[in-house]
Amino acid sequence: MKKKVISTIRWDILLLKIRAITIVLWITMLWTSVRIKFSLQLFFVLVIFLSDALDGMISRRICLPLEQYRFRILDTIIDKIGILVFLTTLLLQDRISITLLSVIVGYNILLEIFPIIYILQRKKERKIDWIQATIFSRFYAISIGLYCFWSMSYRVKLKYEREWIIYFLILGLVSLISHIIKIIKIKGAL
Repeated sequence: MKKKVISTIRWDILLLKIRAITIVLWITMLWTSVRIKFSLQLFFVLVIFLSDALDGMISRRICLPLEQYRFRILDTIIDKIGILVFLTTLLLQDRISITLLSVIVGYNILLEIFPIIYILQRKKERKIDWIQATIFSRFYAISIGLYCFWSMSYRVKLKYEREWIIYFLILGLVSLISHIIKIIKIKGAL
């Protein structure tokens, strides 16, 4: 008697892989100096943003808490590596200053310190709330994505650098405060 094998696709993981492949493809095209049409870059942006939005929603609906926790960590790793690679590419193509790159990377390092400490200290206690983004950190990530897209499409480095630095500093501060408030609330609920 043959057993029926039911294939279960982890749609959240599939979308995460699609996002990672899109990022790698886009970066590869930028590094090889392939002329990328604006419409194709816009398509890449839509794939990245939609897959990022949908994979989290799907994960929350179909996965058990431990799977959600692991997915959230993997999702963050892909996003942060993608951000770093895009920013480094922009720096090497002289489309972003080292100052602005430092502000954005510095924020991302600060943002990840608390979840990493939590993960390392509480290996058995895996609560997704501790590593979940806030609305402000999501907005910061969207802003980085839009900035990268804009910088790849137009040379804006010198003209608007100071404004972007101020924008990312203020938004980063608000985002970090929102995470501190979230952690305080979580600790208060324990």
